[in-house]
Amino acid sequence: MAKLSSSEADIERLIRQREEQEVAERRRVEEAAEAVANACRVYAAENPGATAVELAGAVSQRMGIDRQKVFSAVKTACPEIWERSTREAEVHRQLRETEAREREQKERAQYLTGEFWKKLSGIHVGSRFENFDISGSPQEQESMRTVLARLKRINLRESFEAGQNILFVGPAGAGKDHLMFSLAQKVLLPLNGDITQWNGAALRREVKRAVFSSPDAEAALIRSLTKPKLLLLSDPVPTGGNGLSDFQADALYSVVDQRWNEKRPIWATLNLPVDRTMRDTAVDALTAPVWDRLKHNALILLCNWDTKRSPGEIVG
Repeated sequence: MAKLSSSEADIERLIRQREEQEVAERRRVEEAAEAVANACRVYAAENPGATAVELAGAVSQRMGIDRQKVFSAVKTACPEIWERSTREAEVHRQLRETEAREREQKERAQYLTGEFWKKLSGIHVGSRFENFDISGSPQEQESMRTVLARLKRINLRESFEAGQNILFVGPAGAGKDHLMFSLAQKVLLPLNGDITQWNGAALRREVKRAVFSSPDAEAALIRSLTKPKLLLLSDPVPTGGNGLSDFQADALYSVVDQRWNEKRPIWATLNLPVDRTMRDTAVDALTAPVWDRLKHNALILLCNWDTKRSPGEIVG
């Protein structure tokens, strides 16, 4: 065998030293891991109800090493604790998710019944069936009680599934909006606030603005009226005996027709005479196609009593 040169011998010696160091390092790591595992087993025996997190924290503190390293050793050193902790962790995760979801729902409900409802209902924020003013002649009072009783019997789930419109028809000042918003308050949370409300005069102005602005603006307005699950429409019949302009009629027809086809109900208050001229007046004011779709399978409530508005003081 050829004799190694001094340089080759040095290289061989360095290689052996490196190998010995690697072996020693592996042994040290293994011994350290075993020491951690033993410490975990000891703590687990002393504290059989401990979780993996508690065990890792205690052993980490005892041995002065990083908790994450101890946590990694728990799975193999104490499989029962690891499995139990994994199950418990899943339960805790589900509980946290449930609590977060319930908290979010509570905050959403507070917003809907507070700020959102106040903005949506305006002066009718406090309108309820219970505080509706039943007054007037005995015949009028009986009519009011009949309408209120029918409103309270509505199966709202079935009504929405059918896409049923609800129309409050009668003279101005009869309290139709009071009744409509009293009913809307009952579906506020079930619909998660997916409701929009428009006053007829404001809607006609907005339609005019959108039409003369751009096709995109008109399309955006139509979408805002057709997308929500419920549209509250207050007094769409123009005052003064004039009907809708062509572009106003076209826009209203687009909304009513799309909602009718998609079974998305409209609840509306209509200042119309409660007699044989009601249909003719509605057709003249709203156009036949709009009235035909509004009334189809609708619940029409005849609020045929005198105005509830009265002056605060008359002088002179």
